[in-house]
Amino acid sequence: MLTIGLVLWNYKGYRTILAVLTILAGSLFIMHTEFISGNVTNYYTGSVIVFFGVWLNGSFWHFARKWGGYISSAEGLKSEAHGTD
Repeated sequence: MLTIGLVLWNYKGYRTILAVLTILAGSLFIMHTEFISGNVTNYYTGSVIVFFGVWLNGSFWHFARKWGGYISSAEGLKSEAHGTD
């Protein structure tokens, strides 16, 4: 709940809502592990999802734009080298 509160405090519009939903999904994995299954894999999966949700509200889009441009330019270079468009 503290993580969700801190993300909401740093409100950035639509991406904050998406981040909170992602954090809730990760929290459900963690709670399911703690109360029902005890499966460590689900616990780590939930932790990664929570981390991704916090990153989503922070600087994820900066990296997505940076690497997205790199990937699309690399694909463009490949198609030019092979003579296809």
